[in-house]
Amino acid sequence: MFIAADDGRVVSFGGSMSDGDFGQSHSTACRWCSGEGQALTNVFLHGWWNTWTPQRKFVVVACLARVHLVYTYDVRQDHRVLVTGTTRMTDTVQPFTKKQEKIGSWIINKVGRWQTAVYELTGGRLWNTFLGGPVAILTTVGRKSGAVRKVPLLFLKHGDDVVMTASKGGMSKLPIWYHNVVAASTVDIQIRAQKKTYRMREANTEEEAVLWPLLEVMYPDYKDYRARTEGVRTIPVLIFEPV
Repeated sequence: MFIAADDGRVVSFGGSMSDGDFGQSHSTACRWCSGEGQALTNVFLHGWWNTWTPQRKFVVVACLARVHLVYTYDVRQDHRVLVTGTTRMTDTVQPFTKKQEKIGSWIINKVGRWQTAVYELTGGRLWNTFLGGPVAILTTVGRKSGAVRKVPLLFLKHGDDVVMTASKGGMSKLPIWYHNVVAASTVDIQIRAQKKTYRMREANTEEEAVLWPLLEVMYPDYKDYRARTEGVRTIPVLIFEPV
């Protein structure tokens, strides 16, 4: 990722480069995600904080999802930004730090509310995917509050069943909605404009052996989520059967 300072000087985190020199850099986002180099992290975030808040947040989301993305921006006359490049994670997948999980949880909650609102408002015509994977809206009741809770989740259709995972992006703790689902007798799932009632059960070992390859084809980053949580926790595979 290449960032230009306000004076037009291009800063490269992937090697030396001069103004107007374009190419690829793989270190900025991956170092932030793997927890390497706090000083580098501060420089990177500072450059995006004030003027490029939406892009900065998007970069963080991309890092947490461990996605390869290309960012290209136009040259601005005031030289605030002059960037092109690719973010790429290292081959070694490491657990998130507490700070990264705190930031990631905040982003997931915020973006989830926005996506749920748009999804329901348009009957699932808009914002019905996440990084290429299909999204449904899961509706549960809070096991403590009794309030209605809605969350957008990736899903896989397997016959009449709907399959989801309690992955939370590969973080160390189970998502709150998982506990609500376990405590509920039934839940509602909206896929596009269609909403149905389901009963959840967790997949057994044999079922997981069948479902995980299908889930990873649908959303390849599940491989990284599983690697990141290895030795920390298991990611439950949930099978929702229509009532």
